Amino acid sequence: WLRGKAVSKPYRCIRTNEENLKKFIQTINTFTSKTKGQPSKLLFLGTHRDQAHKCLPETVADKNERLKKLIPAKFEKQIIQLDKKTLIFEINALNPDDTDRKTAEKVRSYILEQCPAKEVEIPVRWDAFEEKLRSLAKGLGRQVMSRKECWRVAQSLGLEENSFNEALDFFHNWSLMFYFRDILPEVVFIDPQVILDKVSELVVFMFELREPEEEDETSPDEAAGAAAKAQTPGPDTDKPEPTSTNTDGTTPEKAAATSSQTADESLLPPGWQQFEKTPGPDTDKPEPTSTNTDGTTPEKAAATSSQTADESLLPPGWQQFEKFGHVTKAFLEDKRFSSHYHRGIFSCEDLIHLLEELLVFAKLESEEGPETWLMPSVLRQVAEEKVKEVCVSAGPLVVDFPDGGPQNGIFCSLMAHVLSPQHPHPHPWKLCLSSNLPKCLYRDCIQFHVPDFGSVTLVDRFQYFEAHVSDTTSEEEEQKLWQHVGKSIFNGIETVSDMLGYSNNKPRPAIICPKSHSDKAHTAYIKDGKWNCTSDMGVRGTLAELGTVLPWCDEACKQQQSAVAMAATTPPPTSPDSTQQLDTDDLFEVVCELDDVAHMWRPLGTALRLRPSTLARIKADHQQDSRSCLSEMVTEWLNQSYNTERFGLPSWKMLVEAVAHRNGGNNNALAIHIATKYKVPAPAQN
Repeated sequence: WLRGKAVSKPYRCIRTNEENLKKFIQTINTFTSKTKGQPSKLLFLGTHRDQAHKCLPETVADKNERLKKLIPAKFEKQIIQLDKKTLIFEINALNPDDTDRKTAEKVRSYILEQCPAKEVEIPVRWDAFEEKLRSLAKGLGRQVMSRKECWRVAQSLGLEENSFNEALDFFHNWSLMFYFRDILPEVVFIDPQVILDKVSELVVFMFELREPEEEDETSPDEAAGAAAKAQTPGPDTDKPEPTSTNTDGTTPEKAAATSSQTADESLLPPGWQQFEKTPGPDTDKPEPTSTNTDGTTPEKAAATSSQTADESLLPPGWQQFEKFGHVTKAFLEDKRFSSHYHRGIFSCEDLIHLLEELLVFAKLESEEGPETWLMPSVLRQVAEEKVKEVCVSAGPLVVDFPDGGPQNGIFCSLMAHVLSPQHPHPHPWKLCLSSNLPKCLYRDCIQFHVPDFGSVTLVDRFQYFEAHVSDTTSEEEEQKLWQHVGKSIFNGIETVSDMLGYSNNKPRPAIICPKSHSDKAHTAYIKDGKWNCTSDMGVRGTLAELGTVLPWCDEACKQQQSAVAMAATTPPPTSPDSTQQLDTDDLFEVVCELDDVAHMWRPLGTALRLRPSTLARIKADHQQDSRSCLSEMVTEWLNQSYNTERFGLPSWKMLVEAVAHRNGGNNNALAIHIATKYKVPAPAQN
């Protein structure tokens, strides 16, 4: 809404506040992975205060408390809270009052202060080249151009071919334009919004298909009560009811019939509505048979009226898209998805090829019927009951992400990766079917069938992934399947992260921490034959004491388990340095511990024996922003190799000593806190 007027067609959000916050936290981690500076921040803004009554009985205070519990400890300092007690800021965007305007202004001021625009230098001729391309695209009335057209513009400005190619790559890297050299080498997207528009067409259409069922806010109990009341005879049931009329002279029954007819017509494709409503002079003559883009005829679609109400007017292609996220070439050639197509430049085949390579689509193997692709991102979310039904592994493989959870798009792209024939596996993965329909196909839970082995179910738990194996014929086959699953998942995540440009997405195998609660489970990673809680570094234990077989562990890990089991009766040797070593996986933990002394980053770097030239470069790169400097300094310390022979590998003990001796050894409170938390020797008091 802008000045009380809608600027676009409103759609009810498919996600709740809780689901949105989970996605936004993933977004934080996503953008943090692309910068070495200050971590990205999140502002969670709630709108439509005038609709709050529809959320009862849960109050805004209840929502705030529930949402706070979702925030991982690593991200607490990255969530913007203008009011420390709330996460949701209620604003009535339709009719804002003074309070709403002040809140909005406070938000804008904070964002401009914390997230200033970044200047990027660009060659003058490239700037002129960009402006001329945009001017030409505007004159042509399209935002997609061929590479030859762009090359002619470059030649008119005196650009050589090398400079022309570098300019296209520069525009692509900064998202000024899109040029997928290895996928569509002859197509240049002058406006990057084109790709988003093509995907948005499908997402919006999915909203439209699901909108009728989501608008029905009558609960099953209310519907049953209303039906019972309607069937209960009253004292005056035999008396004729007086006939009432509306202001236009129609009866309520006639108006209801008209409304029902209009509602039914709204689900018809536009071409069918026009065909039905347009009269002609030859109405008595047999009408020619017309076909829809998906190959169905109006008569065939009309015959589907005997099916369930929500499917009665949907062509088969629409049903497959709404239920299972399946698309075909004929489906994508429908008029409602025709924007930005230009003959000889950008076609439907080009779009399919592009989205398949970008892992938005996954081609499904089909022995009969048209070629079909799966779009995981438009699938529905799974209910917990369904997860419990299909996930039966006693010791599931947990994929933990030490840098703060999986980033945006990783899970859906991973699904497309393991299904796609373009990324072959020794044992291909296929959708698990029951009665020729997908058995479990949701945006965050998909079950696969691996021929000759069994079934694999992958679940997105927001902060980690789970893999379950079932339907195996023997323990030997189960072990082989687990090894294949582990390799496929971790290799797939590496491929997907590289394609999406994520640099810090380093997963590791883990388990559900034995000390976690079922309502808010967290993970424990495996290292040196032990499990280590990711929530509390002081909580750990041996694999042998778990009492659960972890079939997905490789031979080395199984040998570690056996060795630990044999030595369970003897106390482990005390060598804190060997068990407290740090690497880049511990970056966020170290930075969070040092956040309160970020302004002391340079003395800390000196105490950690970083070179003066390194500290000077960090200061110049980040313009004295203390938190950014601290993060970069810790990264350099964890990555350094030139000092390890003289001073040893980075460890909590080394960090405690550096903190204790910063600024002449004054104020050891933080050093004592870190030493106590991570169980290393406390610093000597001065």
